[in-house]
Amino acid sequence: MGRRIVRRRPALLVLGAFLLLLAGCGAAEFRAALERLVEYSGWQDQQILFVRGSTSDKTINEIYVMDVNGNNPRKLTQNSVEDKDPCWSPDRSLIVYATLNTTDFELAVMTPAGAFVGYLTEDGGDSHDFQPAWSPGGDRVAYTHWQNPNQVYVKDANLGATESRITDLIANEAFPDWSPDGSEIVFMSQRDGGDWDIMVLEVAVPANIRQLTANGSDDRNPSWSPDGQRITYHSNEDGDYEIYTVNADGTGGKLNLTANTVYSDQSPDWSPDGKKIVFQSNRDGNWEIYSMNPDGSEQTRLTYNEADDISPCW
Repeated sequence: MGRRIVRRRPALLVLGAFLLLLAGCGAAEFRAALERLVEYSGWQDQQILFVRGSTSDKTINEIYVMDVNGNNPRKLTQNSVEDKDPCWSPDRSLIVYATLNTTDFELAVMTPAGAFVGYLTEDGGDSHDFQPAWSPGGDRVAYTHWQNPNQVYVKDANLGATESRITDLIANEAFPDWSPDGSEIVFMSQRDGGDWDIMVLEVAVPANIRQLTANGSDDRNPSWSPDGQRITYHSNEDGDYEIYTVNADGTGGKLNLTANTVYSDQSPDWSPDGKKIVFQSNRDGNWEIYSMNPDGSEQTRLTYNEADDISPCW
């Protein structure tokens, strides 16, 4: 039986991970690590995860965390492989992310202090698992499984638990996100033609699907608002990628939040209180992280770095 990642006891998980990782350390290293444990055991939920590239090696990406105003960026992963797609657990005690494990991307889990807990998937071969999203209850993770075609999978948040496919091999489908009550999953799909559209399925009956967008353009990377009312995504409907919102029930029209006619704005994600949206944009020359209000006002740059900063998760 796999080791379950239980969200109700984050302190025990963090402590256990540290004790395992610290076995054999000297006194100085042990004390330093315990100081980090104390510092992050009461982790604030107002932090943004993101991925920072390297100016010297484009194949190396690391996961960082920063304050919501862009201050105090701190590197969480320290290795020579590509790490991407970070996502907080609902109680902010753990982070799931995709990491290159020899030849394929697998899902891994770490603490907010950057301590590795274990692999959530270990498929091996030519398959890849990425774009993870925790369920609201913290007991399951949805993610994209790379195959032909790509599909959305769900598995219990156990190290070693069995995975199950919930989309039906009709076309490429990817980038899942859960509704706040855990009953539905929004994702992007090519089942309605060659372009990507935003769709929603019922977790209990995955065949029950409603289509939210159908405009002949690529609509990607959906994110569900904390109140369950809206879904934000990026689309190249007007020629370059912009951030849009649409009602989760499919009623009404969509709203272009960024309306940038030259550069690309992508990968939106909601703040936990629903009062902000964080996203990536290349409007200032390279990819940086920005935030804005849900109506598109007060667009504010958060990162200033010569390397690319992408894939924010609030």
